[in-house]
Amino acid sequence: PGCPLSMVVLECCLHSSSTATAEELRPLLDALHVGNHTAEGGLLEESSLSPALAQHVRAVRVSGLQDAGREVYVHALYDEDPEEEVTDSGDGDTVAFQMWALPSADLEGVWESLLFDEDEAQLKGQLLRYVSTAMRFSDLGVDARVVACNRVVLLHGPPGTGKTSLCKALAHKLAVRLGGRYPQARDRSLSRC
Repeated sequence: PGCPLSMVVLECCLHSSSTATAEELRPLLDALHVGNHTAEGGLLEESSLSPALAQHVRAVRVSGLQDAGREVYVHALYDEDPEEEVTDSGDGDTVAFQMWALPSADLEGVWESLLFDEDEAQLKGQLLRYVSTAMRFSDLGVDARVVACNRVVLLHGPPGTGKTSLCKALAHKLAVRLGGRYPQARDRSLSRC
């Protein structure tokens, strides 16, 4: 699901006790006034929502501020500890990888907290569009032998530069945006060996 840049994207995080569906919430979200004062990636907290909406939604994350249309994603967060695979490395047990159920409460807001310098400012949007385009190609049955699309993204750099954080945040964001397609998303983070 790729959104034109002129669309407002609303990511609605449900209360854990809510059983509301996206279809039930859509009229309430359509009536929600976002306004130009909301910062990109801004969070509308429960207190700023209508009582009917606040009953089900704990927060709404807003991106894209030109209200030419709306794309709405409704999700609940998993509040589980990650599963860990432990290996014996000789010096004791080492965590080989962790696996989160997505979207995860532990990863909520990480995407928005990632900051890049001027040259890389568009990276997050490009990554989302890349995956959306790949999914669109798949939906349309595009033959990979006719239209070549590299299905690998290589991130490189020294330790501590945010590669793993970017991957976790992207997996979380995609679980929110593609939740209807993949209701049981998982993120597997490998530890360095």
